[in-house]
Amino acid sequence: MSIHVWAAFCVAAGIVLVIPGPTIIAGLYVLFAGHLRDKIGRAGTRRWFNRCGGTALIGAGVLTAALRRAA
Repeated sequence: MSIHVWAAFCVAAGIVLVIPGPTIIAGLYVLFAGHLRDKIGRAGTRRWFNRCGGTALIGAGVLTAALRRAA
């Protein structure tokens, strides 16, 4: 097997292994969130969870923007 074929195989294998990772994590999050939504009956509690999740996502975005400016 030539080095070019081996390099192409390694790149393809890396792509196959890297891309499904976030997809699997997102899928597990969706399943967990759906299960949690079924368990939480009160609308006020769901609203609190939604606000906490939104705050965490906004915070992560601000942190990412700050780290990109610092770099």
